[in-house]
Amino acid sequence: MVADDDPILRFYQWFWPCGDGWNELNTQVHRELHEAARRSDLWRFHDPAVRVPSIRGSGGAVDVLSHWTYSYPDPIRIGLYTDELLEMARVNGIGQDVMKMTQIIWYRSQTAPIGKRPESMESFRIDRGPDAAYITIAPMHLREAFSWKITRPIKEIMYHGR
Repeated sequence: MVADDDPILRFYQWFWPCGDGWNELNTQVHRELHEAARRSDLWRFHDPAVRVPSIRGSGGAVDVLSHWTYSYPDPIRIGLYTDELLEMARVNGIGQDVMKMTQIIWYRSQTAPIGKRPESMESFRIDRGPDAAYITIAPMHLREAFSWKITRPIKEIMYHGR
């Protein structure tokens, strides 16, 4: 339990919504772009919106909240972060949409570290980049991540890779 008047709690209650200025910067850039462009098809998003506490105002007053997610170690993470985005957009109360992005690359150091392959796999290995820092996402992870996204009321789906 933390007391409501705890100074560290008070600091964080100030810092996350406005202290670093990021949310206000996003809001101001959003307003200026819409005013200058005068286009109905222009929308601005904030990404990665879930790398902060899931509180009102995170990401600022942009059109779309978004977050990128790696599917490892478990693709269900896609659904978790999507749910957080949907709740953040709901409590902001300004009609924000949600976009979810899946990374279609994996950090090799975390998923298939170099030099840690079983010897029995060496004869089956077709590896065009044996020292590559990034590898392609496994197809079953891609399918599972997509399923977690389309089961939620999001407006946009995005993928990123090299």
